Amino acid sequence: MRDNRGTDPGVPDVTSVGVINPDGSKLPQLSPNFIYVSVSNYFNSGCGTCAPAFFNRNTVQVADDIDWIHGKHQLVIGGEWMRHQLNSSNIYDANGTFAFNGTYTGDALADLMLGALQAYNGSMPTAFGFRQTYIGLYAQDDYRVNSRLNVHAGVRWEPFYPETDVFGRGNYFSMSGYYANQRSSQYTNSPAGMLFAGDPGVPTGYSYSSLDLFEPRVGFAWDMTGNGKQTLRGSYSIFYDLPETYYADRFGNAAPWGAATTVNPGTNGCTASAITAGSCQPGFTSPYGWGSTATTDPYPLPFPPSKNYVFPAAGAYINFQLVPKIPQTQEWGLSFQRQFPHNWLFSASYLGSHTVHLWGSNEVNPAIANPPGFVGTPSTSNTNQRRVLYLANPTNGVYYGTIAQQLPSANASYNALLVNVTHRFSQNFSLLSNYTYSHCLSLADFRGELTGPIFQNPWNINADYGNCGMHLLHNFNTSLVASMPKFQNKWTNWAAGNWQFSPIITARSGPWYYVTTGTDVSLSGISLDRPNVTGNPYQYAYNSSKLNYVQMLNPASFAAQAAGTFGDVGRNSLLGPGYFNVDAALVRFFPIKEQMKVEFRVEAFNLFNRTNMAPPGWSVNSTTNILSPGNQSITSGTFGYSNQAFDMRILQLAMKFYF
Repeated sequence: MRDNRGTDPGVPDVTSVGVINPDGSKLPQLSPNFIYVSVSNYFNSGCGTCAPAFFNRNTVQVADDIDWIHGKHQLVIGGEWMRHQLNSSNIYDANGTFAFNGTYTGDALADLMLGALQAYNGSMPTAFGFRQTYIGLYAQDDYRVNSRLNVHAGVRWEPFYPETDVFGRGNYFSMSGYYANQRSSQYTNSPAGMLFAGDPGVPTGYSYSSLDLFEPRVGFAWDMTGNGKQTLRGSYSIFYDLPETYYADRFGNAAPWGAATTVNPGTNGCTASAITAGSCQPGFTSPYGWGSTATTDPYPLPFPPSKNYVFPAAGAYINFQLVPKIPQTQEWGLSFQRQFPHNWLFSASYLGSHTVHLWGSNEVNPAIANPPGFVGTPSTSNTNQRRVLYLANPTNGVYYGTIAQQLPSANASYNALLVNVTHRFSQNFSLLSNYTYSHCLSLADFRGELTGPIFQNPWNINADYGNCGMHLLHNFNTSLVASMPKFQNKWTNWAAGNWQFSPIITARSGPWYYVTTGTDVSLSGISLDRPNVTGNPYQYAYNSSKLNYVQMLNPASFAAQAAGTFGDVGRNSLLGPGYFNVDAALVRFFPIKEQMKVEFRVEAFNLFNRTNMAPPGWSVNSTTNILSPGNQSITSGTFGYSNQAFDMRILQLAMKFYF
């Protein structure tokens, strides 16, 4: 399967708006029609997930099993082997990404007008050719104890094999190697502590395989009365979760492959008069500096990189554990079913799970807010000079910016009560109704790939323990199909018969979310700060000065924390608005003669035209009507407000002729 992602040929790039290198030459643009400028709380031009790219995927699979029934036993033995391949190329930051967040003036748009760039990211294209092998072997025995009790027990073996890149992309940062000034034998100019496949103790996939992953499972089904109308079922199992073949894609960004770098040029020390006179270029128009502070634009780089590749300053890296702990989930459940007369069925189930070693990521090279002996005033413009590795050894530390360390330490728990009421089609109607009351808590949510640090405070990751993303406390769904009976009188049946009404009712509580400060107030270099909450955060109102917006939070109840500290708003601690919706269809069949009829259908989505809002900072896809999470900062001009809603009422008519 191939997925190509391109751009509109009419979109400009940054060179057309005046961005240059320190020597006056144009910045290299891998794609001539893509520009990524982010202005916090105002707009984005481009996005990281819409840059020009292609993705080629294929999988080879072999699977087989043997079933053997012997007496009261049904034995199943089987296995499968899969080989995954993923080839991809994404320009990522190769055109440069420009971020303005209000660091210098307090307003991101004012920073943009001044050219005061908060961060500039550059890189080679992200490219990789991942390969991964999967093996699964299993055996299970379903044993019929007697006519009322069945039990089953089994085990599955699923070893973990890390994905590898055909070109050997990747790296491993050793903290002990850094302090011991250990250098790689693969690249002569590699910074201290940075090792690569081929160095002693560093495997090809930058993680060792784990072979001792066995997954037992047991269960039972008990006919409580012997008549098949009342049953009790229970189960317990252990599973290991293996990441998809994309988890390590940011290896392609780092030196010496993609060589991603982050620069914080600010205004480049320019004054308004100097900019006007043309004697100085602000950060936006010259992100690599000006005058004596100018650095060299390192891109593009040769591929494959040479052994004497010169590593850039402030390199951004991800880092795996050599012996990772594999995420493990224990799941259990107990379910009671009861059949009642007239085709009614009731069931109540308790569902639970506990996950350990969930893969998150933490910053291992954070910036210290007020390091002892630091010369100057700590600010976001000297973040890299305040990072742990730079403070320990400026000569070696200058090569390191952010290092996102894989951290398989996140835990999660889920408990739920699920109640179902079902009526099989009879008496001219069927009904399926269910209600779930649940609670999910976690330290982090798995993000599908290792992109960067996810914890606000690298020294206290437990402060992020809270509600799971997209967790819903209450969830109710009902669907009904009701048909008019057939009347004996021909004309009565023609007028009132053959009608069918089908509503779907959905009601659920809102998702959990949090807000941010929008700037690196903690001076940690992570920029995931959450503010302090000083009062009741909720305030639902309509403000006529903000048309098409609904207020959900009280801005006066939030305040940025003191510089160099972290706020007390918890991760996913704010409850979003609930959701209620009714979809319905009204259908009429007009019989003409044998094997011929006409169907007339009226369908209404959001029948009562109820406004279902998204939380502040979240979005609703206008095509799919699907909610996507996001965060809003307290510096936003619309902080606490939302203008995103699910679809209004939609009506559609249809007619079909059967013959």
